[in-house]
Amino acid sequence: MILVFPAAIYASATENISVKPAGLMIVWEPMKEEFDGFQTFNYEKGTHVCLGLRSTDKDFVVFDEKKSKMTVSDGSNELGVEFGFWNRISKDAKAMRIDMRAEQLPASGSSSLIVNGELAVHVASNKTTKSTESRKFQKGDMVELAEGFVFEINKVGLSNWNKDDTEVSMTWRRKVPELAEVRFYDPQGNLIESSSGGSSSMGFAGKYTVTKSYVLEKYSGAFRIERSLWTDMQSVTVPVDFKIDIGGKR
Repeated sequence: MILVFPAAIYASATENISVKPAGLMIVWEPMKEEFDGFQTFNYEKGTHVCLGLRSTDKDFVVFDEKKSKMTVSDGSNELGVEFGFWNRISKDAKAMRIDMRAEQLPASGSSSLIVNGELAVHVASNKTTKSTESRKFQKGDMVELAEGFVFEINKVGLSNWNKDDTEVSMTWRRKVPELAEVRFYDPQGNLIESSSGGSSSMGFAGKYTVTKSYVLEKYSGAFRIERSLWTDMQSVTVPVDFKIDIGGKR
């Protein structure tokens, strides 16, 4: 059994953001080969720490992994750390969860982990809404909703999952952190129910491409695209400095 007691919670009063431990897990043996590729807890060997951030005013927009610097130590040795793939922002955008993994295990007899560093996040509070005309879009259409915010329609057609739905795919030639929401309306102004169909991004030699797809449920025909864009997005550095006490040992 592992008991976690946050010894201190460091909050940034300027931006009204707090951060504290949300979870801790230690995997001694993945046992992947013995169980047909299924690892212990579905995690690799190592020390896994999850941090929870909360904001009392502004919304979280994105976590900047490249500008964030964190260390995890057992008090004697740094365990090394990398950020995980399950970083998430809550639906109301007031909470963020950040996963970290250290390949090394705490030394035998260790009673605590020391977690410190800084997390870089983008926050915002104000949006502006831009909309296209209602029409039938087709592959290759270039759409500009704001200065410098241009995207290309690369698919408008039947969804691969449901033939009653329409899939709309769009591509930007840069990162789009200011994009807050995307909605679709029919020619009469009624909101079309839609959901995310997936996304991908790729960067090389200073160039970046982002592709996002949306599924318009049980709809085909003309529509207009409405987007909400953050207008006051800013980068904030959140300091982290606390000790996680561990009860129990292998």
